[in-house]
Amino acid sequence: MLSVVIADYPKLLTFSQIEILKLLMEHLLHEKIEFATTPQKRKEKEDQITVTEEVIEDGNIKTGPSVPSSNSKTKEMKNVKGEITGETEKALLIKFHEGNEVWVPKSTIQSSYNPVKNQNQSFSIDTWFLEKQKIKI
Repeated sequence: MLSVVIADYPKLLTFSQIEILKLLMEHLLHEKIEFATTPQKRKEKEDQITVTEEVIEDGNIKTGPSVPSSNSKTKEMKNVKGEITGETEKALLIKFHEGNEVWVPKSTIQSSYNPVKNQNQSFSIDTWFLEKQKIKI
């Protein structure tokens, strides 16, 4: 039997509750040991992230993190033409030539782009996203 007291509230735990608590504690300790106390693993992840810098035609510079994908060998992209009509920190609102406007996550855009609005340009976008949004290529 295990008794837990929290702010003047005693609780006797049953066998099954003790087993769950035991599994939870083992998991927490394992995670703590693996991710919080080994700077080596954290350093390896930081080494995988590199910053790219590309100069765009009109002199604007687009910078951002480039994270290698675990399935980068199988990543398929398609080139589509469109115009940026809006932008947030993580997405672009692109008006495609078919007339539809779609919010496209920046993580799915694999090419450099000019952040100027209403300028016709080409984007290399992950095929899976284009298919999901039913964007004709």
